[in-house]
Amino acid sequence: EKYRPTDMADLVSHEEIISTITRLKLINMIIEMPVEKAGCGIDMGKYEVDGEIIRYFPLHHPEMGKKLEKAWCAHQFPSSQPTDLFREYFGAKVGLFYVYLCHHTTWTAPLALVGLAISVQVLVDGRLSTLANELFALAVPAWAICLNEFWKRAERHKATEWGMTQFEDEEVDRPGFKPSPEMNTFTFS
Repeated sequence: EKYRPTDMADLVSHEEIISTITRLKLINMIIEMPVEKAGCGIDMGKYEVDGEIIRYFPLHHPEMGKKLEKAWCAHQFPSSQPTDLFREYFGAKVGLFYVYLCHHTTWTAPLALVGLAISVQVLVDGRLSTLANELFALAVPAWAICLNEFWKRAERHKATEWGMTQFEDEEVDRPGFKPSPEMNTFTFS
């Protein structure tokens, strides 16, 4: 039998029907959409700038955050991280970055171990030019090309799986996100 919610609160709390990020975006669209388009027509950004309100929208869902934290801590290897939960909580753009981070970490670990072994050999032998060092120098560019090509494949797979083939046209930032002035300027000392 198909699930039929009894009221709006039941619909919002049922995670299989609507994801957390989608629910937040829908609520924000209803609040800010013009009245002519069946929205509330409230410019929440103006109220925030004027100081009339501090914050109008919850960006954190504690129950979902705990679920993500539990799943994330249960997986020890980057290649087995819960990327779908991460996407559901943070959105598609951040989720795709997280998939890349896991991919890059998985690919970098073996290279780092081989590089460490070669560094130990160089220290033991006392000379920089060794056969292993030269082979490693030739292998790193091939590794980099493979890393990039396999990432392109994984990215296309996730984009298709998550329905992100043209998400740049549709994806909006998480409602209520305003970067702090410190995020816009970087100073190096």
